[in-house]
Amino acid sequence: MLHFVSDLSIPKRLVRVSVTSAMETVEGFLFLADQSEHSAGAERVGHILNQPERFLPIREARDERVFLYNKNAIQSLTVLEPGSREWEVEELEFSPAEKVEITLVSGAVLRGITYLDPRPEKSRVSDLVNRPEKFIPLVREEGVTYVAKKFILRVG
Repeated sequence: MLHFVSDLSIPKRLVRVSVTSAMETVEGFLFLADQSEHSAGAERVGHILNQPERFLPIREARDERVFLYNKNAIQSLTVLEPGSREWEVEELEFSPAEKVEITLVSGAVLRGITYLDPRPEKSRVSDLVNRPEKFIPLVREEGVTYVAKKFILRVG
């Protein structure tokens, strides 16, 4: 993980990610704060994706320019950092894990493990996809992938 500091900004960690939209897949770095405004501990990718802000700054790996990506256009975002499976979803460790296959409207199929609500009355996959969050985590071999619900065709 790289650290990025400018004279006019709060220190941020750079986390390597892959962002997929209908047009392209781009590798770059997402800026995360060492302290989250919304929960205890460091900021996590899932928290940022599910916040109401519409745009996400990504420093692209190919030329190091920073672009603002519209979250509504992101189909999936994969955290490529080593160990991300542990720190990105650690708060979900007591939730039931479920193997799922997600087919996106683009035809892409993503397989992995997702985490359900720990409350027995809310621990179905249908409860997960119907919660208000825009992105759901999927732990895959590549890393933790956040899938935008609006691009999901089916889940099985």
